[in-house]
Amino acid sequence: MNIHEKYMHRCLELALLGKGKTKTNPLVGAVLVYNDEIIGEGYHQKYGEAHAEVNCINSVSDQNIQNIKDATIYINLEPCFHFGKTPPCVDLILKHEIKKVMIALQDPNPQVAGQSIEKLKSAGVEVLQDILKPEAIKLNKRFIVFQKYNRPYIILKYAISKNGYFSRKDKQQAWLSSAETSNVTHAWRAEEDAILVGKNTVIFDNPKLDVRSISGENPIRVILDSNLELDIHSNVFLDTAPVLLYNKLKNEIYNHIHFIKKETLKEIMHDMYTRNIQSIIIEGGLEVIQSFLKENLYDEIREIQTDTIIEDGEQAPIHTLKPINKIISNTDIIYFYQNLPTI
Repeated sequence: MNIHEKYMHRCLELALLGKGKTKTNPLVGAVLVYNDEIIGEGYHQKYGEAHAEVNCINSVSDQNIQNIKDATIYINLEPCFHFGKTPPCVDLILKHEIKKVMIALQDPNPQVAGQSIEKLKSAGVEVLQDILKPEAIKLNKRFIVFQKYNRPYIILKYAISKNGYFSRKDKQQAWLSSAETSNVTHAWRAEEDAILVGKNTVIFDNPKLDVRSISGENPIRVILDSNLELDIHSNVFLDTAPVLLYNKLKNEIYNHIHFIKKETLKEIMHDMYTRNIQSIIIEGGLEVIQSFLKENLYDEIREIQTDTIIEDGEQAPIHTLKPINKIISNTDIIYFYQNLPTI
């Protein structure tokens, strides 16, 4: 690891501290280095609050303030260029006369998209890009997909039996995974903006789609019900949290239920983009999972292979991906597959 990678790695560590708190903003860390010593560091801690560069510069001690202009700043994402909830960070860098800027990844947001880099270079600032770029992409894959493809980052999650079945043919409930794995999947829900199931899951499982097993924020609940066949007294509708109910019949808002008329999955995903939903975990039944697979409309699969046997069941979804990782959860093995588009 060279000197630039060393400090960019620290940026990535800092950025990760904001996970789950920045909403549609990216995860960003910043490190200010003078004479091979860190004199300031920070990260984007919460949506709507100061960005990483601001927190980094504000952390510099009084005795090092005079060294800021001769320091090098490391940032895992190109500084913002536009006025949003906070001023542009590129202007902050120029204000402090920082002469060297090291960046892991150009910002895919069309409002930035290299403009800050060009502004810095035009002002005589030395800019070096693509330091630990693969790691930076992995960290902000949700943000990148959201910006480049105008849809949420899509995770397909399902469990299969030891003998390769997805569910029972008679549609009766069959709990496959362990209680420990259930806690893991609830933690996954808390990491994403939304959770989606189809009407059959609501009818046969009557889920709450919350994170009751862990401490965290409930995702927005999204239901696919083309012909509006569901009972609005189902668990998923009982509290007052918003529910997006996609159908082919009407647009209407009834209390906390938003009826949204859309024909295709791609239209639904784009509508969620317009609602600033950056990521979604799909926990639907076999038909829903297969529909996303058929359209190649997913970025990741989390497949839980359990120790449970189903005697007469429906075959698990088929895909050709190779696992990139696996973890053991009690008697279950969770396999992770990646299907990212070009980012």
